Amino acid sequence: FPNVQGQRAHSVVLIPSVSSQEKVFPEISATALFCDLPDGNAPEVYPRCDGTVYLCGEGDKVPLPDDPSKISPTNDLCDKLVDFAKSISTALKDAEVRTKQVCYLPVNVNGGGEMMGKLR
Repeated sequence: FPNVQGQRAHSVVLIPSVSSQEKVFPEISATALFCDLPDGNAPEVYPRCDGTVYLCGEGDKVPLPDDPSKISPTNDLCDKLVDFAKSISTALKDAEVRTKQVCYLPVNVNGGGEMMGKLR
């Protein structure tokens, strides 16, 4: 049976800046971006149909706590995602940060790729 643990990953939701002249949201392509940065991080960018943009990818080694109410994001890692977004899109340069969050992704510590099947 696989040894499953949680890998912590940060994400943010941004609202693109409104053009002061047009008073409309800028046009954001619906294309998802999967990036590899020199520092080893691999942020992902997902424009959403509601006009927001979701970015994820900054991880760290904080273990999964027994109490879910103890889970909170690290602001510096969320801010790195925001700074990255601002560096790749003029529409996100002055974006409002709607959400800073963190989740735990299931990871099979023994390796072997995906885990499928009945859990005990």
